Amino acid sequence: MNAADQASAAWQKLKAYYQEKLISYHSQLEGDLTELQTAKLRGRIAEINGFLALENPPPIVTLGDEQSPLSEY
Repeated sequence: MNAADQASAAWQKLKAYYQEKLISYHSQLEGDLTELQTAKLRGRIAEINGFLALENPPPIVTLGDEQSPLSEY
């Protein structure tokens, strides 16, 4: 997402809406919920966090110094 997208009125409205949803969902997690209800809320929170992360630049990955998890085999 570029700077113009982040500054758009649409993004600002969506971001505010989903930030309010996060507050609500976190508040609900503090209540008396079943395991299933808790799992559903955590899933919703993860989806919203993923959506909101669109405004962050993707991480730069460099090859060469990392250990591959398969290098042990």
